[in-house]
Amino acid sequence: MERSHSCNNRNTCCSINSNIGVSQSLVEMEFERGIWYAAQYNDLDRVKTLLKKGVSSNAEDSAGYTALHYAARNGHYKICNILLENDAAVNTQTRCGHATALHRAAMQGHSEIVELLLRFNANPNLRDVDGHTALHRALMARSISVCKLLIPCTNLSLLNSNTQNIEQLTKEKCPDILTFLATYMNKENEEPKREVRAATTNFNGQNKFYSNRAQSQSVVKNKRRERGGGGGGGTWCKKRTLDCDS
Repeated sequence: MERSHSCNNRNTCCSINSNIGVSQSLVEMEFERGIWYAAQYNDLDRVKTLLKKGVSSNAEDSAGYTALHYAARNGHYKICNILLENDAAVNTQTRCGHATALHRAAMQGHSEIVELLLRFNANPNLRDVDGHTALHRALMARSISVCKLLIPCTNLSLLNSNTQNIEQLTKEKCPDILTFLATYMNKENEEPKREVRAATTNFNGQNKFYSNRAQSQSVVKNKRRERGGGGGGGTWCKKRTLDCDS
């Protein structure tokens, strides 16, 4: 049976609790004064003011989140846009969860922000701590509009930590878009075949290996004709006859 541990020195306990409270308050105060609070609560003017004062768009709070993480998750398009225009790193991942702004926007179904982040070169193939891409997160949230934005630009063969691929998760969460997904999966499967064909086909559309073999055979035949004069009485044969006579 567990015992409760009482503190014999009440002053020490109070001091420890007081220090924890002060520490939490300082962190909260820093957050509220910083760009993160303004981004989270859609205070566009405050964000602009802080950026003009030289606050970095990539500043991280105590948990490792940037203002873009907060704005993307909460659906604040204008703030996301101004942060990106002020060089916010679009692919920054959080310390613990390894989530990007794209992950956070996707899981909340913010399709306009997902589109904006992709325009600023967000990488849809980055995975969070659970192995999820932004597409995995959108499927889990059953956000069809976001899924349709991410499917064309995501590596559809990536697995999450549960070894689920995109097709399996789509069947489970968003079966209505299976046909849409299949179109891009077929394209992805066809791509390696195109590359092989391109590597083995010349500009006339002929198989390079067959064409090279045919050319080699043609060269051999031409050399034989030159040597034989086309009928067996060529220069090479005459020389050989003379050599034999001598």
